[in-house]
Amino acid sequence: MKPRFTKTLIATSLVAAGAGGSQLGLAQTEQLVLEEVIVSARRRSENLQDVPISVNVVGAEQLRDLNIRQFDELQGVVAGLTVETDSISPSATLRGVRFDSFSGVTPSVATYLNDAPVSQLTLTQAVFDIDQFEVLRGPQGTIQGLSAPSGAISARTQRPEFNDFSGYIDLTASDTSAYSVRGAVTIPIIDDMLAVRVAGSWEENELSQIKSVTGEKSDYEHEAFRGSIRFEPTDNLQFNLMYQEIKPQRYEWFQVESASLADSSQPTSDVVVRAGDRKAVSDVAEQVDGAYETLVFEAAGQFFGQDLKYIYADQDVTTLRTSPNDIGNAVSGQPWENFPDMQNGAQGLNSFITYESHELRLSSIEPLFGFMDYSMGYFTIEQVSDNRVNNQSYVAVFLPPGVAAPFAVPVAGLIASTPIVSASADDEESWFANLTFHLSEATELSVGMRDITYEQEGSLSVSGRVINASELEDDETIFSASLKHNFSDDLMAYVSYGESWRKGGTVVGNFSINKSPLQLELENRKPETSDSFEIGMRSDWLDGQLRLNATAFYQEFENYPFRPGEGVNYVNYAFGGFAPSGAPIVNPQVGSFNFVGGVPVEVMGLELESFLQVNDQWWINLLYSYSEGEISGGEIPCNDYFPNDGVPDSVAGTPTIFDIWAVTGGPSGDGLTQCAVDYRSNTAPLWTATLSSEYAFQIAGMESYVRGMWTLYDDSKNDPANPLDDVGGYNILNLYAGVRDSEGRWQAQIYAKNVADTEEVINRSQNPSVVGYTGVNALTQSPDPTLGGVIVSSYRSIRMTPPREIGINITYNF
Repeated sequence: MKPRFTKTLIATSLVAAGAGGSQLGLAQTEQLVLEEVIVSARRRSENLQDVPISVNVVGAEQLRDLNIRQFDELQGVVAGLTVETDSISPSATLRGVRFDSFSGVTPSVATYLNDAPVSQLTLTQAVFDIDQFEVLRGPQGTIQGLSAPSGAISARTQRPEFNDFSGYIDLTASDTSAYSVRGAVTIPIIDDMLAVRVAGSWEENELSQIKSVTGEKSDYEHEAFRGSIRFEPTDNLQFNLMYQEIKPQRYEWFQVESASLADSSQPTSDVVVRAGDRKAVSDVAEQVDGAYETLVFEAAGQFFGQDLKYIYADQDVTTLRTSPNDIGNAVSGQPWENFPDMQNGAQGLNSFITYESHELRLSSIEPLFGFMDYSMGYFTIEQVSDNRVNNQSYVAVFLPPGVAAPFAVPVAGLIASTPIVSASADDEESWFANLTFHLSEATELSVGMRDITYEQEGSLSVSGRVINASELEDDETIFSASLKHNFSDDLMAYVSYGESWRKGGTVVGNFSINKSPLQLELENRKPETSDSFEIGMRSDWLDGQLRLNATAFYQEFENYPFRPGEGVNYVNYAFGGFAPSGAPIVNPQVGSFNFVGGVPVEVMGLELESFLQVNDQWWINLLYSYSEGEISGGEIPCNDYFPNDGVPDSVAGTPTIFDIWAVTGGPSGDGLTQCAVDYRSNTAPLWTATLSSEYAFQIAGMESYVRGMWTLYDDSKNDPANPLDDVGGYNILNLYAGVRDSEGRWQAQIYAKNVADTEEVINRSQNPSVVGYTGVNALTQSPDPTLGGVIVSSYRSIRMTPPREIGINITYNF
């Protein structure tokens, strides 16, 4: 979208609707006063307009009205939020920095369920029976449980009500073969003391509707259950227990397009596949079975004007996955198609991760001495992971040149399987405190700190041989401060400063048994730190009909973990078993791995949010987010072969082993290249905006409505080294129309998501899909680097916007 149109959109929207809204909830009153939104961003219940933090809220009503069933749909509601789903490591990003889920460090955005830190896999599988999402922007850590540089997403589940038997059922069906059933029931046991709530969700869909060229469809299904117990034996004692189990199953084809469509220098595919075809060409789909169990226990008591709270969480995350090695079906071409063993290669992964956390917090209920609030406590979390990979590699056996022909002739092609075990134990504990001084009735100063101690032990073994063992320890203290002033009952402004810290961790995925010092350095990450400055305003106008908030920020990172948009090619000394002498057989081949460099990054941005109640029938909501992150003088792992000039390659191509050796010091050298870069740290658009509105009216005595949500995305250059993946500005429009009971007992609506069927390629790989192989001399039966290489496909991987979905949704409350 052009800059002039961007400015016009913002100016027009500010005049019509203010600048961004926190929640599509409103007070249906004759006075047309906006509903007060309560958040727990600072671990106590407060009016959103009084909180000196940039927060967006998505409540239960909004989740229902917009038919949000999957977590990644939140990015259409919360401007500036980017969510990437993945079967083993999904991610969410905010404020101009990109989090790569395979970078070996903790997420840049922390996730919580009922105030307990949880794995992003736990939160992103299904959205059901949620009372409220809070999206907190900026550094977190002195108040929330984990330090995170860009923000946090906190989900609160619906809790049982004491005295009313109640519940609901929610049904959805669409033209994309998506079917969903969600529901819950609350059962009071003892009036005003004990109640239970049971909730469940089932859904089946075709994911992004990617099909194999043979016609086989992608398929997703989940079953989810949640049970909650609420017990309050006295007025000053509260206990809440929640257990949740989600079991997703995925059968997913990976989308490709013919490589020559974006780059005419590439060979033409036998079967031309275009982006709009939503097709896959591999012989193998990815299959995933998951089981994610979470238990959260909360106990709170109020004594002598103080609040004591304990939160315990236990999670078990199990993922079984087989993923295709050959997405572009490269081995189907001559002469490789004569070797059927190479057709169905897939990597197997069995991942088992457990998390256990404890938090004990003591805080004041009323200000001490009439002017100071405090909160202090202790937090600890332990993560133990065991990941077992059946890594498959291709081996091609050749008659060398001059034996049967003047060139090497493949006589056999097969798959070699190598068992790999990655295990780690992470322990983090911290002490924290936050003091809030009420300097006057209108002015408040808050200061906070957290002292963190972190330890990690990890090992990586290949075929029973340990190739990397690591021990990491770190101690860090982070601080935060904010000053806010209420100029009136309707206008508050604040300034804040925040620090963050992220553990370094170890990047797993390079299974070479002969790693260079540089490879080891790029795998064992140093901790990241950042400093952030923020200024914001919260205001209400037009006698409470217009809410207008704005935030500007600047953040500076040191040792930010940055991974290039595509894997970095390197010399992988693969394990090939043992020779009769007992010595390991080493097979040198070209590998691709997401090595991670630590770079300095600067980010600045602006966030606007508003909500306008035009009249008792019509509201308008706008959110706008702009953030720009730049790497300044950073050195990153890169592909730098064509030519070797210190700049990441922008020309498609895969180096041979000899190409890599030639510029990295030969067989005993680094085995990969690095580049000094100055470019963006994020692939998301520089700005996004979401404009929503609803108009209600009466038809035949029933309350009817039409609703729309329009999300706009700016141009994005994505990976600067990849000229093929630039994305032009685009927009997604969702429309809803329905009828509902005035007392909220039922609602029926039809909806159309992505009404215009916008088909935008939002990620396109620079190179066609390739498969590396080890060359073996048929005469000597030993690996020979001169015979190894890669098989290049005529297809490249792409990712697109979701397809249009038209459906019906019915909700009944009892």
